Amino acid sequence: MNLFRNPIFILFFVIALVVAVIWNYVASKKTDTPAAEQTTEAAVDETPKIINLTNLDPVDFDSVLKGNLATADTKAKEVNKDYKLADIEIEIGKSLQPEATIIRYVYNLEPASTDNWVISFSQDTGNFIRSLIPSDDYLGRPKHIDTTLWKFNYVTALQLAEKNGGLTYRENNSDFSSVTLSLRHTGVKGWLIWSVVYKSESNSFSVQIDANSGDKVTE
Repeated sequence: MNLFRNPIFILFFVIALVVAVIWNYVASKKTDTPAAEQTTEAAVDETPKIINLTNLDPVDFDSVLKGNLATADTKAKEVNKDYKLADIEIEIGKSLQPEATIIRYVYNLEPASTDNWVISFSQDTGNFIRSLIPSDDYLGRPKHIDTTLWKFNYVTALQLAEKNGGLTYRENNSDFSSVTLSLRHTGVKGWLIWSVVYKSESNSFSVQIDANSGDKVTE
């Protein structure tokens, strides 16, 4: 009997061949899929994530900033017991790293102060310097800060500014160079405002943040 001429044998042979082809195809897909996934994951992992003040936890800076302010208050009272905090000025370099930050606390005598007493802290070294500057030369005569309206530190203020156009500005300006922030009473209503100014070689962009609510101020 010739098996190759038997219809049943031929049918079984064809079925076995089809099953073998399908099995080989499925097995090859199972082998290829993890490799593809691994390649994709590797590509994602290789993308560096920049860690700076725009995404660090603001709470992590509270203890250092409270220490700076306590030192500033003490040093100011040593000069004049009536000095009160009237302004905070912050400069952050292009890298937006914590150590690229200088913070200045400004004190004066309200309302007719002719001088501003300033103490500057380097967040890189922890050192500070003090100076007495005529108010006509630096900052004018800012009103004393109502600290009950001061709800969050400059890191939070920066991150709020990033969400309100700051990030877009940096992405669209390759010559971005620095950010400055100031905390003082300003505007028609005299609110306590974090003023955040982004600078580049050719232009600038500013955002005003209410230091009490965290809302963007448009007045």
